Amino acid sequence: TVTVAGKSELKAVADADWVTVTVVDAVVTVAVTENAGAAARTATVTLTYGESSKSVAVSQAAVVPVVSVAENAAVTAKAYGGSYTVNYALKGTAELKAEIDVDWATVTAADGVVTVKANYSLAAAAREGAVTLTYGDSTVTIPVAQEEGKIYMKPNTNWVVDNARFA
Repeated sequence: TVTVAGKSELKAVADADWVTVTVVDAVVTVAVTENAGAAARTATVTLTYGESSKSVAVSQAAVVPVVSVAENAAVTAKAYGGSYTVNYALKGTAELKAEIDVDWATVTAADGVVTVKANYSLAAAAREGAVTLTYGDSTVTIPVAQEEGKIYMKPNTNWVVDNARFA
């Protein structure tokens, strides 16, 4: 806010559409819209008072990219595998990378949804890993777990292995 005292009319003009300037009773108020871009930006506000003018620089930093998920976000897969999802939100502009640190599942991320596809497990114990979402310098980790493998047999089922029949 700039206040000017005197008898002339004070005028103020901004050279960017993201800057709004108002003058009320010789008080200049400068307002800016949120910068959702990846780059800082600058503008100039020119104050004119009678025959005098003064330029004032206005600068605004870029939004720092941020990725977020719910506080307790996690994936717990059944032994038979399947697809599991977690929602995420992005602020700012950057490239989103989704990685998983296990070989028994894959991960994709698009349109606010992380999808983990877990393979069937025959492991004797539960297994764990993590999905890492990276967006600029912002990183979020989502725990991933899968219950131990289970083999289900129906009564009176015949099994054939290498042409040998088992009952």
